Amino acid sequence: MRAIPLSILLLVSLGTGCATDSSDDILLGQWGGEVLGIRATTSSVVVTLPCGSGTVSSPVPLDENGAFEIQTVIHQFYGDYGITLEGRKTGRFLEVEVYTSLPGPEPPTYLLVSGVVPDFRAYVCLGATP
Repeated sequence: MRAIPLSILLLVSLGTGCATDSSDDILLGQWGGEVLGIRATTSSVVVTLPCGSGTVSSPVPLDENGAFEIQTVIHQFYGDYGITLEGRKTGRFLEVEVYTSLPGPEPPTYLLVSGVVPDFRAYVCLGATP
């Protein structure tokens, strides 16, 4: 019996696998910009705004166009409020509209960049967090 080189066996076994690239199926990574940050893993998502944050304990799926929706509750020292983020991933960028349960003007749109932490330098949080 003739021996088959290990490198050929590895190539055949890797080539016949059914692995898919989940980076196209779910939102992953650190995304940041002015006033908003999103940190997404395969098991959870943390949304960060000035003086507060909210967590979703599941991954965020992306549709075939890169669109997504995140619903969570933002916890701040003065109270909690619901928030919905609707966005679209295009390469290294997320374009996100933020809808809250608070009264106010039209929802703002933010541009987030992959690998960037949110920029909250223009904000001061008053009060104490428990």
